[in-house]
Amino acid sequence: MGSPRKRIGFLPRTQVQEIIDQLCIEENLSQSKVVGILVEEALAARGIFDPTQGQDFEANPNWKAQARSLMKKDSTEIKKPSFTKSGKASASDAELMEQFKEFQAFKAMMANQ
Repeated sequence: MGSPRKRIGFLPRTQVQEIIDQLCIEENLSQSKVVGILVEEALAARGIFDPTQGQDFEANPNWKAQARSLMKKDSTEIKKPSFTKSGKASASDAELMEQFKEFQAFKAMMANQ
């Protein structure tokens, strides 16, 4: 009997495949599980998925604009931090740091499952 959910095909870039392979070895997980975790982490980082809440979670109302941003530039582009004249990180960098902290919390939660 088939699954009611659709399968998603994904052909990663060579470097991405190597990273996935390494994660599989380190975490002793299948490629499918690793890719699923990475997708959930990416969606959580964008604020459009909360793994701690079930289907009742209401997505960020601005999520479509955030998702469209992937089409405007190469997703592998690395953003360099910008600093103010006082030498402190800008507000966008502070937001990035907050997202990183959320990612770390999600990673810890996944490790405890």
